[in-house]
Amino acid sequence: MEQTTEAIYEKGVLRPAIPLRSLKEGQQVWITVRDRGEQAARADEREAQLLRELESRGLLARFPAFAVPPNATDVKKLPLKLTGEPLSETIINARI
Repeated sequence: MEQTTEAIYEKGVLRPAIPLRSLKEGQQVWITVRDRGEQAARADEREAQLLRELESRGLLARFPAFAVPPNATDVKKLPLKLTGEPLSETIINARI
């Protein structure tokens, strides 16, 4: 039986992310180690390639990037002042 699972390397020991219930105590197994970061980078590239292909076929539309007004640096960054009851109260009242 072949299984694939994620594991974490800690203090010289590989610890599986999920229990491997099909293994018996003391059973010998083969292990193949792959860096998850490399896999994630390959997955990101495959996703980018797929998006480019969908866009070239006209199946995906790109929205324009958010344009920052030229005077945006002049605006003070203050928190918004909202009126009304807090969201937590709204949720509690909706449950009643």
